[in-house]
Amino acid sequence: MLDRSSRYIVTGYTITALGAVVNLINLWSGGALWSQSSRYDVGVMANLLATFAVLGGWWFLGQLRTDEERQRTIIRRGFFLFAVEQVLAAVQISVFAAGTHTVGFRYFVPQWAPALGSAVAALGFLIGAARLGPTGPDASFAAVDGGVAASE
Repeated sequence: MLDRSSRYIVTGYTITALGAVVNLINLWSGGALWSQSSRYDVGVMANLLATFAVLGGWWFLGQLRTDEERQRTIIRRGFFLFAVEQVLAAVQISVFAAGTHTVGFRYFVPQWAPALGSAVAALGFLIGAARLGPTGPDASFAAVDGGVAASE
């Protein structure tokens, strides 16, 4: 069972993945994929695969547990920095997307889903950082019951 912070993080990355999939479908159906250049095609595929890799990576990392304050502090700082990275990504994507005019759902989703996904993931990382704080509800950052013990 995922805890609240992990649900936000996984949801954010899932929204971002949805945007990447819709973008791929749009490019494929419009004939732009495999017809522009090999660098363009590799970039599109790398974006899609990276989105799924980060979703899978978080799924596994979310299973770690720690009861030691030193490790909790390190993980809390990491969560905070991941939140900062996600906020900056959302800002960058929003600035780019706001400068374009999109008509229709299939063009709207690839531009705005990554920004929304980054904002939702940032919220999850902030909740996770707060949960691990010295006054947090528990000493665990485990997203899944029965997680693997963290090692030093």
